[in-house]
Amino acid sequence: GRLFLLAVGVSRYHDPELELEFPVADAQAVAEALSQRCVGLYQMQPPVLLADEDVTRENWQRVFQQFVAELKRAELGPHDLVVVFLAGHGFYDEREERFYLVARDVARSDLAEGRFEKCIPWSDLHALADLTCRKLAMVDACESGMVLPGIRSLQDDMVLTLTAAADNKPSLEHESWGHGAFTKALLEAIAEGQADTSQDRLVSLAETVGYVQSRVPELTLQQSSIAQRPQFAPEALLDVTSLPLAIVP
Repeated sequence: GRLFLLAVGVSRYHDPELELEFPVADAQAVAEALSQRCVGLYQMQPPVLLADEDVTRENWQRVFQQFVAELKRAELGPHDLVVVFLAGHGFYDEREERFYLVARDVARSDLAEGRFEKCIPWSDLHALADLTCRKLAMVDACESGMVLPGIRSLQDDMVLTLTAAADNKPSLEHESWGHGAFTKALLEAIAEGQADTSQDRLVSLAETVGYVQSRVPELTLQQSSIAQRPQFAPEALLDVTSLPLAIVP
């Protein structure tokens, strides 16, 4: 099979109050880890990376539509895998029950006043639903757990989703990790192969989720009084989906 990746990270926002340290490094590192570790499992297609300046709603829509169009042309099969990784500020609009990735030209006041037209709506990812391959979305953003209620109503979409935090909880980053906690655990799982509990030299999605779900609370409690708890949905699919992600180095 082939692996198609779209990775997005926003660290530098126009609004200095929104600055983050590591989302761009997160997106780059995940792209690199998957590229290096999927050799022998998948043919990695050139990853599409969007960072900082490029992460506006307009640009996202253009790049994402192009990505989806390319996928449709690729005649995907059950052994192909599409991965979308998003890192940055997340925001959940309670009124509309919609989750957004905050694009770089969004100000905090826009969010407070309910102006989301510059944000990137999670619902865009529904365009992946009809693809005849496996789809995995991973989100290292605050409030990212809130995408899950949205997913539950879209079970037929079958986009496997792993989020950094539960519900509307924050997603932590720390300089000692050089990444968000979620991405750090993900890199340990995939790049270092630490998630290979069955010791078959393969890291599967189920092993990755298990590792990340136990490691992130542990990491975050070292730096904060609150344990961050990654979520996976649809849970029922985790044990029945045999999805290899990486070969152990």
